[in-house]
Amino acid sequence: MKTKVLILIALMIFFAGCPEVIPDNGGNNGTGEDTVLSPPTNLKVTSKVSSLELTWDPINSDTLKGYNIYRSLNKGKDYGKINSFPVKTESFIDEELTGGITYYYVITSVTKTDKESNTSLEAFGIPIILNPGNGEEKPFVELCNKEGTQLKIDQCLNEYAVEFNDVGACREMKELNIDKCVKDIAVNLKSYATCKEIKITNVSLRNECFYEIAISEQDASGCNQIINDPEKSNACNSIVAAAENSIEACKDVSVTRDKDICFKALAVNLNDYVICSYMSTSKTSTGFNKDECLNTILQSIKEEALCTFFLEESQKNNCFAEVGIELVNPLICQNSTDEEITNYCIKDIAVAEQDSDYCLQITDNGIFQECVIAVSEVNPYKDACELIEDLSIKNNCYYNTAQSTKKEVYCSYVIENEIRDTCYSELAIDLNKSELCDKIRYLNPNLKNSCYSTIAVNNLDSTLCQKVTGSETYVNCFTNISISLTDFTVCNSATKRFPTFDFITQDYCFYNYAENKKDEFACEQIMSTTLRADCDVNALAP
Repeated sequence: MKTKVLILIALMIFFAGCPEVIPDNGGNNGTGEDTVLSPPTNLKVTSKVSSLELTWDPINSDTLKGYNIYRSLNKGKDYGKINSFPVKTESFIDEELTGGITYYYVITSVTKTDKESNTSLEAFGIPIILNPGNGEEKPFVELCNKEGTQLKIDQCLNEYAVEFNDVGACREMKELNIDKCVKDIAVNLKSYATCKEIKITNVSLRNECFYEIAISEQDASGCNQIINDPEKSNACNSIVAAAENSIEACKDVSVTRDKDICFKALAVNLNDYVICSYMSTSKTSTGFNKDECLNTILQSIKEEALCTFFLEESQKNNCFAEVGIELVNPLICQNSTDEEITNYCIKDIAVAEQDSDYCLQITDNGIFQECVIAVSEVNPYKDACELIEDLSIKNNCYYNTAQSTKKEVYCSYVIENEIRDTCYSELAIDLNKSELCDKIRYLNPNLKNSCYSTIAVNNLDSTLCQKVTGSETYVNCFTNISISLTDFTVCNSATKRFPTFDFITQDYCFYNYAENKKDEFACEQIMSTTLRADCDVNALAP
């Protein structure tokens, strides 16, 4: 009789509830902050070759130091601790055990002060054994048959078969599970011959077996053993070809779609856009496959020659623009057949380089002026604006340059009066320079007055309010300063008289202050009895 190494598997997890067992070193039942912890729960024992793996649910406590493991050959008694130090994790492998013997376990929780809990519920397991036997007896089958249901029996046999690559164990399984078991072993062994032990009628699983081995081994010969499934065969060949960086292997793929996938993968792997040119002219809803390949390579390689391979004209033009901008070369931009793309390409170069001379190569006047203005915003200088012919756009160019450089001289170049006045006003406020308000035309009194008043209030400088010529703006200038300072005496400086006012200017300022601050003393400062009476009634009203 042939002698065969048989491996007895008991991948069962045994649970057995029993009364709590106190280990040799006993348990503690302290009280207070140092109270012992609860014993661990859900102890499980899983069989392995000559060992057993224990797992349990964690104890969530800041005082936990670890766990102690106790083992016995007798159910419910005679336990001995097998760990030298508390186990920090919720698992433990008990090694170098004797196969076929039942081992019983309990565990405890240990605090940082070495106080130990009562024991967990008992659990037991039997390690896997290596026994001599013969092909007729098959003791591993006898063991698995103890599992009960057919499903559990097959799971037991499958565990054994796959772990030890024993096709014979697969044959003991239910018919419909045999081929899957054989396939798993074939993949483990990377054996095409074992794949062929799968029934020929189960073509799909056979092919999957060849496919997985071929891909993992990067072996095209495995792809060629796939039958009646050209899609899988071609996909297999293309993946293997790409992995081998072989253009010739991609050429051997028969289906156009899969061939294109192969070439694209190879092109990306090698970062070589020339390989994209081997792809077909097939087109999807998003464009040509070849163009998608080229766009992927374009992200890392900016070369003019790459653009010439694009099939779609718009993609080619966009490529020339992208490369032209990257290489700061307007001549590459001019390869585009789309004039607008070319012009905007040159504009982007001009802005990036802060050089309006590039703008002179733009053929469209509108884009040219956009270019000059854009350059002047990042690199302001008068000559850039002078290149613009359109007067309105030129004025805006000077205005933008003044605001970005904070230099008043650019405001003086503005020809249109309203824009020039606004330029001075905004610059005066930004720079806190009231002398720039002087440059605003007297024909634009509202803007001039607003300029003085804003700077006066910002600086709490009532003397500057005296430059205001508009009645309402004048009063508001003093009012706002007095309110900001919480000082109604500021109103005494509002000495100007305006023919449109029924009362003296100070009275309006006192009234406004009183109304804002609800200050009766401010009302008392009003000279006009009529306005003072109104202040007492209305301004002070809640």
